[in-house]
Amino acid sequence: GLWRRNGNGLNDQVLNYAEPPFCRAMRDADLLLVQFGMLGRTQNQTRDLHRPTSDVGVCFVIHLMLHRLGLFDFCGLAKAPNSDINLYLDEVQQGFYQAEYNSEDAMSDDFLLPWTYSAAKDASSFLLLLEEFLHTVIIMASELPPVPPGDREGHTSQAKWRLRREVVHRLASGPKTHSELAEVHHVLSHWDNVYLSEEGKLVNPDDATGAALGVVLSEVATRKISRAKMEPDKWQLNRSVWEEYDPSFFHISLRHHQTAAESRPVPD
Repeated sequence: GLWRRNGNGLNDQVLNYAEPPFCRAMRDADLLLVQFGMLGRTQNQTRDLHRPTSDVGVCFVIHLMLHRLGLFDFCGLAKAPNSDINLYLDEVQQGFYQAEYNSEDAMSDDFLLPWTYSAAKDASSFLLLLEEFLHTVIIMASELPPVPPGDREGHTSQAKWRLRREVVHRLASGPKTHSELAEVHHVLSHWDNVYLSEEGKLVNPDDATGAALGVVLSEVATRKISRAKMEPDKWQLNRSVWEEYDPSFFHISLRHHQTAAESRPVPD
């Protein structure tokens, strides 16, 4: 049909949507937009001054995700319109919700109650969708936009923290070469890299970006000398830094999280 010509390109986007470094321009941008959307939605906001102004936005997004993924019925949640049909119809008339309409081929003009469609056909498919739903909620709640820095020093401090976090989680899935770790700069913002380069010039003016990464590596990892002549040295995460590992960190894949869980040292 119309979209067949874009099918292969769309498949590539789906595969790379959440994978670094492409996630910065796709998944991360979408999440940031949804987070700001939750804060900005004030329709039907309660007048209770003791409740946060974002509660309507959060409820709306959670409710929308449950419906879009087709999980509302699977989770055993009761639909409010079914419990009080008259109140639902009255609120539809007031414009609180969009009305449900019969198809043009329907023989009856009776109203329709809201319903949920799901592409899942068995319990295992529903569980996969539920897992994705919970993972997305965790990311939206934990990966919040940082407070805007007030000056260059504040932005540099945030950039160094984000670089350290990326490096720690890359190393949590196993030892990495310096070139592999240098790829973390692709998931950092332009201004983060600018301030990190300025900071790196104080250490090594000839390789400012590499110097900033080197400072972090000296703090969190140990260099393992390769025994093979043609094999590069690798960096291994220090045992004392494992407490910074976050099992829900969204810039490494599920496979890497599984590897990290197996490699995590046992507490003393």
